[in-house]
Amino acid sequence: MNYYVRNPTTNDFQISLTATGSILDLTSSQTGDIITNVEYGFGDGSDYV
Repeated sequence: MNYYVRNPTTNDFQISLTATGSILDLTSSQTGDIITNVEYGFGDGSDYV
């Protein structure tokens, strides 16, 4: 399942199931694992040469 990063800041971000969907609440008790992948240059492209 893919998730979309929403409202990213320097230290935080939110996720949703669609690009414009509702933000998922991850503050309540959860089961399972969440694995994230970050691509270089996220946001401003600063890691691209």
